[in-house]
Amino acid sequence: MEAHVWWTPLKLPGLEQLHLVENETSVVADGLVLGIEGSTPFCLWYQVWTDNDWNVRECLSPGWRRERPDRASVHRWSGALD
Repeated sequence: MEAHVWWTPLKLPGLEQLHLVENETSVVADGLVLGIEGSTPFCLWYQVWTDNDWNVRECLSPGWRRERPDRASVHRWSGALD
């Protein structure tokens, strides 16, 4: 299964996009959030990997980006939630 989903927040300006790919052994969610906090625009890119039972195995997010890219702020998590 493969899906592209778009939605907007109800109370704030912004947009979120999700690309979801599911196969026999895993699910990958790849998303992008765009918005404005106060008067500052931001974006956030993320990826989440799960097994086929939707147990999270790894997450990746380069961090919030405001006005200038913040390439030094990369967050990665991996492991099982048992």
